[in-house]
Amino acid sequence: MYTEDGRIVSRLSLSKILDNLPKERFIRIHRSYIVNLQFISHLEGNHVMIEEAAIPVSRGKKEELLSYIKANGCLD
Repeated sequence: MYTEDGRIVSRLSLSKILDNLPKERFIRIHRSYIVNLQFISHLEGNHVMIEEAAIPVSRGKKEELLSYIKANGCLD
């Protein structure tokens, strides 16, 4: 897990981590990635951009991400 303060290694599953995060700010976009919506600058194809990092969005999660963005007014 990467934060503003650096990298954190956890033995918890991503599902358990997501259960403990605010649902209105975090979403799982891939089996290996959870992102904070406030840090997404834009979408490029099947990737979300956070600063210079391109993070993949799985095919199965892309529609969920787009619906979430529309419903919550993100990336306006």
